[in-house]
Amino acid sequence: MPRMKTSVALVGLMAVIAAALLAALVFSGPNLPAGQKTTVATTMGILAEIVDRLTEGEVPIYTVVPAGVDLHDWEPTPDVLVKLRDAKMLVWLVDGLDDWAVKLAQSTGVRAYMVSRGVQLIELSDEHVHNHKHDSKHSHGHYDPHLWLSPKAMVAVTENIAKALKSEFPNLGSKIDANAQRYIQELRLLDDELSALLKPYRGRVFITQHNAFQYFARDYGLKAVAVFDVEGVEPSAQHVAEIIKLIDENKLKVIFAEVGHESPVIQSIAREKGLRVELLPTGHADITLETSRSGKGYIWMMRSIATAVVQSFG
Repeated sequence: MPRMKTSVALVGLMAVIAAALLAALVFSGPNLPAGQKTTVATTMGILAEIVDRLTEGEVPIYTVVPAGVDLHDWEPTPDVLVKLRDAKMLVWLVDGLDDWAVKLAQSTGVRAYMVSRGVQLIELSDEHVHNHKHDSKHSHGHYDPHLWLSPKAMVAVTENIAKALKSEFPNLGSKIDANAQRYIQELRLLDDELSALLKPYRGRVFITQHNAFQYFARDYGLKAVAVFDVEGVEPSAQHVAEIIKLIDENKLKVIFAEVGHESPVIQSIAREKGLRVELLPTGHADITLETSRSGKGYIWMMRSIATAVVQSFG
């Protein structure tokens, strides 16, 4: 029986590899030659959306971390290696979040591109770094990695992705340039829109479950205070007391939980202080190619976050 199971597993693996190779041979956009690697792999859906926008769907895209799975919790599986061997490049975001992509790319012979260069990162506190420096699995290092919650930062990310794509697909260069400029203009208009919407609330405090909104708060003059730290570590009794004090001082009516990961701690604070619990997307696993193509991508998400924060001040 064990030998039969092994044989079946090997046959299944060979079938997966054969299917992947066949897909690579069959797929060919109007400007892409058949028989060559054309897939662009990305670590997260937000990056996949940008690649899709810039190439107008002319390259197949593989998002390494599945929809609904948080980058903090993800572990690579053998099928990921099989799929990555068919990729031409792997796009990743920032050290301390998805830098596992470098080793993954090296093990599969794929070129990896970090696309956060030029972004002004927010430094984590010395206390946070000290508390987590020994936790190599979940540590974000010295900087807050949630830079995508800033449209300003995403302008630089888009420029970096465009440059990487052009180096791998020079025949699509003019299309990538034109689409990059178009998307960057959309991001700048979004930034202007959010600035106008949030300007009357500068200095206001909002409470979130996950410490993912510091870039958003920095851009628009708000103060985001999280119940859990960047690593998702359970809060101390002292920190919960500080949160409750902020709620009283600022007369808050809402506390924000994380979509798909609502914490009992949040529910407990809400019950004690009579708050509504609202959900805020963080973008870790909320955006996929399917959602972005249906109109619920990055720009839609950022508008939803800003609107929810404004309504919480009401």
